[in-house]
Amino acid sequence: MTTLLAGLSHVHHLLQRTDFTKILYATGKIATLPVTAVALRASRREHWGPKIRKLLTVLVCFARRRLAPGSPLGDVLGIREMRRQIAQREAMASDYADTRQQLAAISGNYAEVRRQLDVATSTIAHLRKIEGRYETMAAADREIRSGVQAFVDELQRMLFEVHETTSQSRSAAVLVAGNQPVEDTFATLVNLSEPAHGARPFQYVLPFLAPSVPFALAWPAHMAPLRVVDVGSQELDFEHDMFAPLRNVAPVEVIGFDPFAPVSGAPDTAVEVRRPDGGPTRTYGHLLADGGPVTFHVNRFDATSSTLPANHVLTRPFGLLDLALQTTETRELPSRRLDDTAANTAPVDLLKIDVQGAAYTVLNHGRTVLQHTLVCHVEAEFAPVYLGERLFAEIDELLREEGFGFVDFFSLGRQRYAAFEGSRARAFHRGRTLWADCIYVRGIDTHEGLTADELFRQALIMHVCYNKQDLTAELLGRSDTLVGGSLRDAYISNLSTEKTR
Repeated sequence: MTTLLAGLSHVHHLLQRTDFTKILYATGKIATLPVTAVALRASRREHWGPKIRKLLTVLVCFARRRLAPGSPLGDVLGIREMRRQIAQREAMASDYADTRQQLAAISGNYAEVRRQLDVATSTIAHLRKIEGRYETMAAADREIRSGVQAFVDELQRMLFEVHETTSQSRSAAVLVAGNQPVEDTFATLVNLSEPAHGARPFQYVLPFLAPSVPFALAWPAHMAPLRVVDVGSQELDFEHDMFAPLRNVAPVEVIGFDPFAPVSGAPDTAVEVRRPDGGPTRTYGHLLADGGPVTFHVNRFDATSSTLPANHVLTRPFGLLDLALQTTETRELPSRRLDDTAANTAPVDLLKIDVQGAAYTVLNHGRTVLQHTLVCHVEAEFAPVYLGERLFAEIDELLREEGFGFVDFFSLGRQRYAAFEGSRARAFHRGRTLWADCIYVRGIDTHEGLTADELFRQALIMHVCYNKQDLTAELLGRSDTLVGGSLRDAYISNLSTEKTR
């Protein structure tokens, strides 16, 4: 009994605790109370069992009535429950507000990310378009480069008989593909090919790549006219005088010597001959040689007539050349020395000699004239087309002794062997160079002995007759050095202007 009372006291104590009464109200059970264990131990005694169960029933009913809604304790418990729920809902509302704020932030971030994504998508699409265009352009560029290389290779084949792509042709093709001037491209190909092909590119290609332009400087008013002496001045229907362009830039006086010229009056009387370009030539009918009597060989093609007989042993394999050199008659004529003619009366700017194998004789007997001559244009042979003639080596030695320096060949006399006449390619082959027109300039290697005016006259002839623009600039520079002028700079500047017109 004492144990039961202790359990009931404990139950009463527990009922006064808010937390436990809430549990008890919610479940209506006291199975979790420690008193349950006490009651169960007491109920083992059979005579206490019914009493205890009745007591527990009474306690439960009592608890239910005290905790039921409407009772003071029940209302307190209800209010507390409502407060708890309100607090819980406020907490939930606060969490909801935070969630809304976080959602708004996330939405803003999403909008920015979306914008950036749209920008990135647009950029990618644009880059893909560019990539597509690049691929198209790259394919077109490869095709263009291939075509350019093929063109340059074909040009190389025509010029140098090279049938494969070379480093020279690749370099030239790069310039073409780089939209560089065509003349620069060709010049690159020619210049790079020179070591392998020698003089041929410069003889046949450079005149095409470097066309002549007007002389850029005015003829000084104080200067005397240019004086040209033409030995062997026979007029030919198929060519103009090589010095004819001089008449376009300066006053020119021409003295000619031609045994075929018409003679009127005394032997020393000149006749005026109108050249194909319309310019007058004061022509003498003298045959120039050593001053003694000579046998003049008049040949089938009279332009090949000479004081020397033709060497048919050498010329026979060349067909038409041999036929042109066949002598149709001979004439015994007096000759004059160059030093004893009107050529010796004043300085000579340009001495042209074309006397079919007799150039050495004319020069050797004209050394006084050579001493006051600025430029020599002389035909010389490399093989004895005429019997007994002096060849290029001896002519070159004579002119060097007189202070001249060799500059270039103006033209080459190439001849085709007749054995090749049956070929369809005969027009493109000239197997041997037998002669050439050679250009010599006084003082070119000594850099002294000439006046500023003489250097200017040389420069003008080099430009106008031979298109030697670099040599022209050099000679003008030497003239400037003597007088403190600026002709070279003006010349080069005007050249650049002419090329851009």
